[in-house]
Amino acid sequence: MIYDEKICVRCLACVSESEFGGVIYERGRIFFDESRAEDWESIISICPVAAIRREPSENFLREQTDQPADKNSAHSKNRQVEKNFLAVHENHRRENLSEVVKKSARRTYSDH
Repeated sequence: MIYDEKICVRCLACVSESEFGGVIYERGRIFFDESRAEDWESIISICPVAAIRREPSENFLREQTDQPADKNSAHSKNRQVEKNFLAVHENHRRENLSEVVKKSARRTYSDH
């Protein structure tokens, strides 16, 4: 799992989603214990800015391809699957970030 502390907005949704102590907030930082039995996909997907993500593994890439016979073709197809995965993830992050900004703006304007 990858956690990007730089883009995290400390909303603590991941901590709230964690049922078994796999995600904790201490001293202003978020810590992950992947050895805990958590619904990690749910924790990853609840992040509004996609600061938490899974790195596409070789197994993931292999599952997403037809595993062509020749090695160069397989490598090329794996690269394309990885690019598609990252593009979808980036779009998801942008949509969530846009929603966070809109909600923040609504709160700011409603306070006045």
